[in-house]
Parts: sequence; C-alpha cells; structure tokens
Amino acid sequence: MTDVTATPTAAQELTAALAAWGIRAHFDSDHRMGTSWLIIGADQDSTEFPDMDERDYVRAYASTPDTENEMFVDEPMGAATEWHTILGSGLEATDAFGHLGEVHGPHFTNAAAVAEYVADWYTDRAVVRLSAELAALLGVSPNRADVEELAFLRFLLAACKS
Repeated sequence: MTDVTATPTAAQELTAALAAWGIRAHFDSDHRMGTSWLIIGADQDSTEFPDMDERDYVRAYASTPDTENEMFVDEPMGAATEWHTILGSGLEATDAFGHLGEVHGPHFTNAAAVAEYVADWYTDRAVVRLSAELAALLGVSPNRADVEELAFLRFLLAACKS
C-alpha cells in the first residue's frame, strides 16, 4: 500500500505551531492576486476574524525568492521558502500600499520560530493591557511602569496562563 500522506500547507504548519502556544490564526487571501496569509489578532479571546481597522495584529506569510510565490500560506513550504511577518495596527495611518500602520518584522526559516515570535508579541501586548488595567485598579499612573514592574507583570501573566 502506498503512503498518500499529503504535505501540509504553510498555513497548516504555522497554525499547528501557534496552537502549541494557545494562539489562534485566521486565513485570509486575495484571490485576484493569488496571495494568501494568516492574520493573528491581539484579541485571542475572540474567535471572530480580527478587525484590522481597530486592533493590533500580525500578518504572517511564506515567500519563495525569485519565483511566482510572493505571498502564500495555501501551499506547502518549499526548500527555499522563508516566513515573513508584518506587525499591524489599525490605529495608525496607512502606508503606501493602503495597509494600516504595517511594519515589516523579521523573517524566519520555520513555523516554530514564527510561532515563538508571535507568542512574544502577544505576551507583550497582554502585559501592556494588563498593566493598564492593574494601574487603573490600583489608582496609579500607567506611565510609572519601569523595567522591574514590567518583569513582575510578565511573571503574573505567566502564572495566570499556567
């Protein structure tokens, strides 16, 4: 009997790697351009597609240099393929392409490294949100957070996640 196990798509690889961190991604594409990517929203409590006009997000996609595959996740990764990340914020002005406040992040060679980067980004966003909420509860100015307070908040957040 022949093994007919299909090679996973880039989206399947990254979705599985993100799931190991408890992070959900959403598939998006532009079929006219033949491109696809994953969107990871800052609000992981919501199962809805992230509102990219209002919330922070990460766009992740694969690209194979010197080929037609400029931005995709709906195909398997090739040997020369690398992952790209874009950090976006719906609260900033649009860039030259009309994307809301997008800044290119680092490139990676595998989905696990992308997932770790996104997990760090998500944790940092959660720490900022949590520190503002705690500051409001304690009646202190959120601008007073220094490195030690931020480290303590990271510890608290890690404890809450476990």
